[in-house]
Amino acid sequence: MEFLEIHHNEGDIAMSVAKSQEIFVFCDIYKKNILLKIPEKGDAKRVGGLLAILSIHGNPKHESLFYLDANYRVRGCEYPAIIESETISTHPARLLAKKGLTLEQLVSCFGNKSKTAVSNFTKFIVQTLIRNNSYLIESDLINGDTVRDHIELLFSEQGISLTLIRREEEDKVTGIYPTVFDLESKKFLTEGVNLKIPYFENLVKDIMKEKDNFYSLQNELSKMIYSYTKLKEILSTTSSSIKDTELARDISIDLPVLTILTKMAENEGIDIKTKVEFNGIGRALRSF
Repeated sequence: MEFLEIHHNEGDIAMSVAKSQEIFVFCDIYKKNILLKIPEKGDAKRVGGLLAILSIHGNPKHESLFYLDANYRVRGCEYPAIIESETISTHPARLLAKKGLTLEQLVSCFGNKSKTAVSNFTKFIVQTLIRNNSYLIESDLINGDTVRDHIELLFSEQGISLTLIRREEEDKVTGIYPTVFDLESKKFLTEGVNLKIPYFENLVKDIMKEKDNFYSLQNELSKMIYSYTKLKEILSTTSSSIKDTELARDISIDLPVLTILTKMAENEGIDIKTKVEFNGIGRALRSF
């Protein structure tokens, strides 16, 4: 396994190799997205196995050791030590995830057939991501609690609206377009806000092929939620429009994800049409 070390401050990463690929990862300690530059010589596709990148960042500075697969997606993360402060223990969400359901088991709760399960699971996760009122129906509260707890675990302390109810408690459902999924029949009663999510379905399918897939999905969701917070900050303070490519860069996210984030902003009343110029996003989406 190849090992690379990166030292950087906010917005700055120093690398000895100029030719590189950039990716964003989410740091559980820093609670922000971190930009990593992967030099050509560290291409995991060529060397095989996992690529380990040590990033030193934050205030106080600390180390995050990210493990990337051949697709440059995070397969795991460790925190060897914190500089100028105390040692950090392993993130609690990762410890709990290892003791509970696998991602495959969690997804299977959303459908009897694999394709349907992935589709339903992705829809539910995206609706939860945009902070839509989301509900799980299950008479067996032990099973329901397990599914709910693992979904909350995926969002890793980010704050979501997810409620477990019995079938006879459907009158507790609130919201204009709530998302309600029946775990017993494995069907939606209401799907929530109308969204196009092929990118996210492909993302879930790819992640499920990985070994440490629960953590990989957790990291991707944390990365998106952090970027959404930054998006709202930028759009609430700017008086002129901003290009989608520039906005994606400023909020540390991959361009295709910007579609769902701007939809989230629209749902919260932000005027996306006048504030964002969609120049590069169409090309990005056509590539998927």
